[in-house]
Amino acid sequence: MTEPSLPDFFILKASRERYVLCLTKYIKERRAWGTLLLNNPKDVVKDIAWMTDGTELPCHTYLHERTSSRHPEPCYYESAMARTAHYMNIPGLGKVYEYTMTNPCKILPTKYYKVRNNKDLDMKWHFHLPLVDVHKIPTHVQEGFIELAISKGETCPITLEPFVKGNVTCTPCGHLFTKDVLGAMGTCPTCRGKI
Repeated sequence: MTEPSLPDFFILKASRERYVLCLTKYIKERRAWGTLLLNNPKDVVKDIAWMTDGTELPCHTYLHERTSSRHPEPCYYESAMARTAHYMNIPGLGKVYEYTMTNPCKILPTKYYKVRNNKDLDMKWHFHLPLVDVHKIPTHVQEGFIELAISKGETCPITLEPFVKGNVTCTPCGHLFTKDVLGAMGTCPTCRGKI
């Protein structure tokens, strides 16, 4: 999924008028990019014009490691990005290319998701805790979470069979199982949270 093909510095076109200079470093053991957002390059390099070389690169999905005040442990976010043909020739850095996001943070809305923490190196995906009631989560969000697990080939931790569309259930703690395997269990087999 993630490959070390980002430069040390790039300019992210975050929206129509917002650009961010990014500093990146590939974290091999976590298979993710540590991405630090710096200043708006338009403020930093006011007198440097955009250049174009006609070379665009295809879109790739990158895994970014991020911490925030809400989530002090590192969390990991997938974003599909493509390098454009535009760049600034910044003194000391050379050509710094513009990247665009085609599918930012595509897992789930941030209100609901913890894509994985740094102990979850098998890249399974879970909800942000604490969640009090999975039934309060919109159906389309649950469906997106389940579809992602199916597309990644995740398996039920009880049956060890791959998840199949229409035969997956989500616990209030955000763990997935094949339907009907939980039976009368009162706690989640994965985290012992109340079902």
